[in-house]
Amino acid sequence: MTTTSVTGASGAGTTSGTSAPAAAPGSEVVAPVSPSEVLVEVLNGFGANGAATAAAAALHQQGFAINGTGNASSFEYADNVIQYAPGELAGASTLEAYVTGTTQVVESDQVPAGEVQLMLGSTYDGIADN
Repeated sequence: MTTTSVTGASGAGTTSGTSAPAAAPGSEVVAPVSPSEVLVEVLNGFGANGAATAAAAALHQQGFAINGTGNASSFEYADNVIQYAPGELAGASTLEAYVTGTTQVVESDQVPAGEVQLMLGSTYDGIADN
C-alpha cells in the first residue's frame, strides 16, 4: 500500500505561467477526470448511523457513479481514506476534491480495478458542492 499526496485536484499547487508546478518529492500532479468517470464505493469508518448512505447520495448528486455503501472493517477511522486501484489516481484525485475533512489518498491492490473506495472518518464533514 502506498500513500500518495495529491496536488492539483482542487486547484491547489497551481501557478500562473506556462510551466507546470513542480511536484513535491513523493507526490504526483494528476489531471482530474469528470466525476461521472469515477466509480465509488462508500464505507462508514466512524460509526455515525447512515453516514455512508448520505455521502453516497451527495456524491451521486455531484455526478459520481456509486458502486455501493456499507461499513468499513472498523469504526476507528479518524481521517477519511480514499483507496484506489493501481492506475486510478486521477479518479481518487477527483474524489478528494469533493470530500471535506482530513483525507488520505492511498493506492491499494486490494481495490478492484476501475473503482475507488472512500472510507469516512470522524473528520468527515460532508461533500463539497464543486
